[in-house]
Amino acid sequence: MAEDDARRPKADAGGRSGQDAAPGGHRAPAGGDEGRRPQPDKQARNQGADTPAADPPKVDGARRDPEKRLREFAKDGGRSQFAPQLGAELNNSVLQLVVNGGNVVLGGRQGSVGSGVGAFAGQFGGQATFEPGPVTADELAGIVGAYARPERFADIVRVLTDRHVAVVQAPTGWGRTAAALNALHAVAHTEMARRAGEKPTSDPEYRRLEPDTELRHLDPETFAADTGHVLDPDILVGSAGLRSHHLERLARGLRQKNAWLVVVADDRTDFGDPLTGFRVDCGPPPDSVEVVAAHYARVSDLSMSECRSRLAEYGEIDMFVTAICRDGHSASGLAMLGERLAMDKSGPEIQAWVNGLVSTRFVEWARGYDSLEQRALLLTLGVLINVPYSAVSRAALDLEKRLLSRVRAADRPRRALFPPDRSIRLADARAEIVNELRPTYYGPAQVEVVRFRDPTYPARVLDWVWHEQDVLHPAFLEWLCHLAGDSDPVVRARVATAIGLLSTWSFEEIRREVLLPLADTCRTEEIETAALALRVPAISRAFLPLVVEMLADWGDWTSWLDDADRPGRLWAAMRAWGSGVGPLDPERALRRLRELADIDGPVDLDTVVSMLTISKSVLELFDHKMPDDNATTILTRQIRVLKELRIWTDDGEPISRRRVGALSFIQLLLDLDTPRDPADPWAPTRPLLLMMSEQHQEILQRVGLLWHRAFNTSYLRSASMESLRYLVGRADRNPVIQPGLVEAVGASVRTFEDLDRMGGSLQIWQKKYPRPVGALLAKLEEIKASER
Repeated sequence: MAEDDARRPKADAGGRSGQDAAPGGHRAPAGGDEGRRPQPDKQARNQGADTPAADPPKVDGARRDPEKRLREFAKDGGRSQFAPQLGAELNNSVLQLVVNGGNVVLGGRQGSVGSGVGAFAGQFGGQATFEPGPVTADELAGIVGAYARPERFADIVRVLTDRHVAVVQAPTGWGRTAAALNALHAVAHTEMARRAGEKPTSDPEYRRLEPDTELRHLDPETFAADTGHVLDPDILVGSAGLRSHHLERLARGLRQKNAWLVVVADDRTDFGDPLTGFRVDCGPPPDSVEVVAAHYARVSDLSMSECRSRLAEYGEIDMFVTAICRDGHSASGLAMLGERLAMDKSGPEIQAWVNGLVSTRFVEWARGYDSLEQRALLLTLGVLINVPYSAVSRAALDLEKRLLSRVRAADRPRRALFPPDRSIRLADARAEIVNELRPTYYGPAQVEVVRFRDPTYPARVLDWVWHEQDVLHPAFLEWLCHLAGDSDPVVRARVATAIGLLSTWSFEEIRREVLLPLADTCRTEEIETAALALRVPAISRAFLPLVVEMLADWGDWTSWLDDADRPGRLWAAMRAWGSGVGPLDPERALRRLRELADIDGPVDLDTVVSMLTISKSVLELFDHKMPDDNATTILTRQIRVLKELRIWTDDGEPISRRRVGALSFIQLLLDLDTPRDPADPWAPTRPLLLMMSEQHQEILQRVGLLWHRAFNTSYLRSASMESLRYLVGRADRNPVIQPGLVEAVGASVRTFEDLDRMGGSLQIWQKKYPRPVGALLAKLEEIKASER
């Protein structure tokens, strides 16, 4: 460290120190602060990055030597970096949150999410609100005149006719109240017509009972003769103690009065016994399009057949119905859709209306949570999309603790030692568990992943939290920063995407409170999360210039002084030009990485980290696949990356850039495998570069040249030989790899020195790997014979 201290300039009063310092191992301007470019408004640019500087991580003896550190990387096969998985998971996260999440608005509100007021307020969070008392003629006409009957409607009518009391049990939104009033109207109207001998001149009276009515103690004498009644509370009072004999007594009294009662109950309501003869399990709801057509016909005065024909020609009807019923059947939402279609509203107008309706339904549902535990789960599911349940459970518990810490001890709710079962909590959160194959260190494995049933919910959760729950911002951002350092790359990718979306709603706040502190930790996981988070704002033209300017600032090593060894922002810039921002403009990314690869000064551990950081970004550019890519465009981009590495490793390039180029090639060789076969996901894979070398002579020559240069680059000779040993070991376990390995090694041997070095190492390994080593030695003998 004495040599490092001697070469490092001291920060002056206005310079940067601590977390703002530049990395050791990168060029620093000579003569202290002289020669640095002007730094306009430095305080504003750095404001908020007040995270205490952590002590530099201690390293063990094996990692003090940079060359040994590089050899360790190659010995592990590069797998410790999880580079391919991290890039792929970021692509999945952006697709799920931004695209499948309903084409999220970057930099704006998601429809009317968060408002909870206006035309939809109070209609979709649960039971619709109805005042007790008589049902008006207009209301009855609207319900009866536009009713699509479900399959079990005849059962409701039969029970009501025979027993005068029917308990209708179905999920919220099924249309239970409409079914109850239609059944009452059908039964009462038919009975009065029978008694009069002709069509009655007026309809019987229908009334709603008080929602707190308890059926066990209801007196039949309170009912007027020739009337129909509906009891449709949010929660049926005394349901657990309600038994069939209570309803038998009530039914006898109503029969004498010629009155009828329909009780509406949620499908999760428990009764004292099965209520045989009275309870009707309503089964599937009426056809959604039929409900829309019925209300279309009522408003437009067209026949049902005409309305069905018009809806069949309306190309977007299925999309609207799916959006409205994604969380379950919504009779009221479908009814309003039919009314608006009858008003000849345009497609964009109806689309905006549907978005507002769905958003308001979501907000009213989210507001209904009283449990802090359940709210923490809801927020966690909004961030960790399609993540193993174990990680979601752990993160939700951590968020709950952070929220509790901000509540006064006397006001903190007590948490039950045994909470409700997982299935109950997930059902309440409208989430589901599915089994999927996920990559692990040693290959794919089955895991349980959890997600919302509605793919638009994650974006709605984040929008609601950010725009409506501002009091939660400090705890929420603190929690995201904690998850940014998770060891699971899937978790980090999801967190990065969530942070990126938040940055489009408040760029400066997220930059100051999240991105800078993460970069300044100088820990790999946090730096990668900060870099990958920039993908989402970079998608938007409004934010891309801000992202590019910020990366230019972070990547300008001349703008930081390195007294305290804090190169995190520089490393974050290096990583951002990989999966973060690079795939959006690969040519610019390669140019910037080429500039950042010019690392001057002695090779120390900071230099090694910089080299590995850039090599990981190069790998992501090589391996990244855009949605509209085909085999030709992917191959063209991969050849372009190999060509760039050939330029980096030319003899005329600075030695630091040559090292980075050679290391990038080694990482491509070790870390990239052929895609797994979905039909046999556990089948062994092959190194991608070796497979491509077998298929394309041009790629074989490039691979051979780059490997030859890696073998002859200082600080990388051991790593290059270790990469060969690693591939020889894989070829020993999987013979399919051997032909491509033999050809690539043959193409890398270009001098007699290469032959001697390669032959000496192979002979040492021959006892352990006899078959592949024998094939390689035979190839070397063939090359020697051709040179004689």
